[in-house]
Formats: sequence, structure tokens, C-alpha cells
Amino acid sequence: MFEENLIDGRYVLGQPSGTFYQTPFPARQLTRAAHRPDLAADILTAGPLQALAASFRGSMHYSSGTVRQDSFALTVVEQPEGSPRYLVAALADGVSQATHSHQLADWLCRQAAALAGEALVQNGVAAVADVDWQGLCRNLQAQALDFCRRSAESVLRKGADPSQLSLRQILSRWASTLEFAVVEIKEQGPYPFVAVTAAGDGAAWLLHGQKGFQTLKSGKRQTGQLASNAVTALPADPGPALVTFGQLGAGEALLLVTDGLGDMLGDGGTALGGFFQSKLPSCRSLPGFVQAMDVALFQADDDRTGILIKEA
Repeated sequence: MFEENLIDGRYVLGQPSGTFYQTPFPARQLTRAAHRPDLAADILTAGPLQALAASFRGSMHYSSGTVRQDSFALTVVEQPEGSPRYLVAALADGVSQATHSHQLADWLCRQAAALAGEALVQNGVAAVADVDWQGLCRNLQAQALDFCRRSAESVLRKGADPSQLSLRQILSRWASTLEFAVVEIKEQGPYPFVAVTAAGDGAAWLLHGQKGFQTLKSGKRQTGQLASNAVTALPADPGPALVTFGQLGAGEALLLVTDGLGDMLGDGGTALGGFFQSKLPSCRSLPGFVQAMDVALFQADDDRTGILIKEA
């Protein structure tokens, strides 16, 4: 069981911690020319499917004066009539210590969606299982390294050569995780999908209002009884991608999150898991989704991003 309260329009599990009352203030204007919103949210409806997404700046970023480093992207891959259509959702978590990680997180989400769309359209693909997702992720990693070197031209001192930067130097400025999912849009379910972890410690579940959580990919890697914070972030080589295929059935939702929520969700048998099980399957509006994802609970002070895909 979990104790749920509604305080000043915000859900709280347990007692609100000190950061609940923290006043948001802008990040230092050091790494970008324009303001980066503390909150980004979107909704996309494609046939019978609906995707809801929300990304929040964590309260610890208020204290450090840093921007929201998470990002997401939603898109639909359109094809000629009679060919499959696909919903693509991506999310990324910029590494806190990397000063420009939010730039890479934004780029990775957009590029993952673009490359997935190209792979699904160009090769006459009949199903998500027909795509070489490992090859796509290797290509994306190489492109991410090129993106970081191009971006370095604007931040290095005049006359410096970005091509001479070591990978360690690049990772000190640009580093991010990446997860994405592709769901086939059909007139009715079940809907075939693939969930891909290109790099990092995000998590994914199938969520049913009655049956609860089915873990597709857990977040932090477990070492004995402890969860490891070690992450190999892009543009470094994270090794083979984790690719999971499945079917999105009636009454089910596909939930993808960054570690700001994944660490608190665990296998779903937590206070946050119980709260999400009671709120998300029936969620129909973007404001309702944003309110649920903004739930306050002890020690949940990191950026948080979540994407929910289900029947509308």
C-alpha cells in the first residue's frame, strides 16, 4: 500500500521532502543562448494508438543551476496506403557531469527516430523484427561521435581542432543514454513492438491496470544486492544494444522511463509502481499524464522523463 496525498495540485507519495517546497529558478545561461524549458510534454495520436510524453527538470538541478538534461521525441512513420505505419518514441538522459549533455540528448532522440523511420521505409520492411536494430545502433553511435566533434567547434577556443579531441574530452561535455521503441500501428491490437536500449540505464515495462507490471528492461544493473550506477553513455561504444520484441495487447500500455523514475519503480512492486498502476492505464489527457508523472516522493530529485503508449 502507499499513502497518496494531493498537495497544491501535486500528487505526493508519503510525506513531502524538503525539495517539494523548493522554488524553481532558471539555470545558469552558460551553455546555450536560449532558455531551456524545465518541462516539456507532448501527445501524439496515430490510428487507435496514443503516446503521451513528459520530461521534467529535477529539483537537484535547481540547486546546481543546471538545465533539464533529459529529452524525448515522438513521431509517426508514414508509408503508402497498404503498407505498415509505425509509432516511434525515444528518450534520452544526458549525463549530469557532461556540461552539454542536453544537446546530445536532444539530437539522439531526433536521430534515433529518423534512422528508425528510414530503416522501416527504405528496405520494404514488413515487421519490426525485420530491421537490423544492432546495426542501426552502431551507426547511431558513430554519428553521435561526429555530432559531438561538430558541436565542439562552437565551444572550443579559437584555432582548436575538434578532430584532435580524445573520447574522454568529448565525454566531459557530451554524454547521454538512449532508449527507443517502435510500435506497429494497426486497426486493432495486438500491436507488435520493439523496445531498444542503445545505451544506458532507462527502463521499460508493459503495464496493465489489473495485472500490474511486466518488466521488459530493468534500469540499474544489479551487482549482488546493490544497484550499479555505472553507465557507458553515447558517444562511447556501449556494446551490443538490448533489443526486446513484444505485443501490446488489450488493456496494456508500454511505459518507457529514464532512471529518474526507473530507480523508484523497480519491478513495479513499489509505492510508485502502485501509484502508476492506479493512474496511467486510464490516463487519456496530456494534463492528467503530466500531473501523474510529476508525483513527488522521497529522494526523487533527478530529471525524469516518461513515455506511455497505449490505445487511445
